[in-house]
Amino acid sequence: MLDEEGSYTMLFSGRLDNRSAEGVGLALSPQAQAALRHHQSISARILTAEFLTQVGPMMIVVVYAPTNQDSAEVKEQFYEDLNCILSRGNRQVMVMGDLNASVSEKVHGVVGPYGLESTTSDNGERLVSFTCANGLCLTNTFFAHKRVSIKLHGTHRTPVNYPPSRTTSW
Repeated sequence: MLDEEGSYTMLFSGRLDNRSAEGVGLALSPQAQAALRHHQSISARILTAEFLTQVGPMMIVVVYAPTNQDSAEVKEQFYEDLNCILSRGNRQVMVMGDLNASVSEKVHGVVGPYGLESTTSDNGERLVSFTCANGLCLTNTFFAHKRVSIKLHGTHRTPVNYPPSRTTSW
């Protein structure tokens, strides 16, 4: 769905039943709009957009992963959909969004030393497996971050996002 907000265009994929669950979006500047080749709503949790860049096509995959409390079937369908998208063979891919995962261990070339949690959640195991299988890396774990603590439901958490990406030289 395209929704124009001033000079920006919003791509949206999500529920249309007025429930505040799931849903992802991507705001496009006029320059991004001009480079947009196509977009597709895969599910209420996944949106893809392909752009023509100076080095060739780049696919952005915007996601809202199931939480740890969701059923194994919901999680498996989510990662099956992601694997299907990545099997298309795009050379440059960035998966971004809320991956609802905690990762605690480095994996050479996949998970770096920064932003690691004390334990790996079920979603973290699924994310690392998906990342390894698709030649991606969790880019947020390769760079030092300013640790900002936030209060969330009475506990302190450090916000961490793990955007996987893959680029290939042309």
